[in-house]
Amino acid sequence: MKRAPHQFYLLLAGLALLVTTSCGHDKSDPQFLHKPMRAIYHWKTTLSPTDAEMDFIEQHQVGRIYIHYFDVVLRDGVVQPEATLGFDRENYFTRLLLDSLEVVPTIYITTDAMNAIKQEPEYSIISADSIAEIYALKILTRIKAMNKHNRVANVHEVQLDCDWTASLASTYFELLSKLRTFLHQEGMALSVTIRLHQLKESAPPADIGVLMLYNTGNLMAERTRNSILDIEDVKPYLKAVNSYAFPLDFAFPDFGWQVCFQDGKFVKLASPSDSTTHQYSVRHEQADIATIKQVKQLAEKSLSNSHGKSIIIYHLDEQFLNKFNSDEIETIYGTR
Repeated sequence: MKRAPHQFYLLLAGLALLVTTSCGHDKSDPQFLHKPMRAIYHWKTTLSPTDAEMDFIEQHQVGRIYIHYFDVVLRDGVVQPEATLGFDRENYFTRLLLDSLEVVPTIYITTDAMNAIKQEPEYSIISADSIAEIYALKILTRIKAMNKHNRVANVHEVQLDCDWTASLASTYFELLSKLRTFLHQEGMALSVTIRLHQLKESAPPADIGVLMLYNTGNLMAERTRNSILDIEDVKPYLKAVNSYAFPLDFAFPDFGWQVCFQDGKFVKLASPSDSTTHQYSVRHEQADIATIKQVKQLAEKSLSNSHGKSIIIYHLDEQFLNKFNSDEIETIYGTR
């Protein structure tokens, strides 16, 4: 059953249209486009928000959503897109969300794909510089096509997500540099995810970063207390840094799962509601507000000169968001 439009978001959509049509962006300063605001990730196969999820967005005045558009993977020896997002056009709330929030298309690149890109110059007449440019253009072209097809207009930024290490840094950074150039030409910014282990490496060529303050522990070790977020896993990384090359927003988890082991070996992940895990030794993990508060305080203290002051929750799913009450969500976002 359809309900009356959310007045708050109809007003935001109108203001966004007014701003877009009445003034241009400062292309010389892409960070100008990235305003501190409350944000959330969407990481599902289909964009089809529920009534409860839209209520959450409205109640907590979320202004930006990072939407996973697709992965870049190595499949059958070819670097190609996979897991492309579907848009539920029949869902009234899909259109409302896209018209109301700033959308950041987010692309996950596997390390296998990056390794393949790194090796291409060895058996190609094309230089590494040109290969990076080709893949950057492919990524941007696909994003723009998805935006056009699904009428996603309020886009000022693109985000790349990769669990890169030092051995892949030069190849990944070259890809980022090319993509960043293309984005700047269109008045858009480039953001990247930063994992804790990446803080000790040179910063990638980007305008903004999101420090991932989740999945901090060793998932596959049976002795791990909570692989989603544990202050003891975070401390060694944050105590070793006091600044970063560009602003860092902070992302915190809302999710949980069951980690299944057999004879001391990791078997699989299962959803919290999965009732078929009784034959395994199970570690139940869930993000909790007390740990999030501890980690948030430490991150803000350690990176007081670098963090961008936007808080992001991962991710938009009512089954997990319902684990927190309204005051706890406000604590995460920073007003309690």
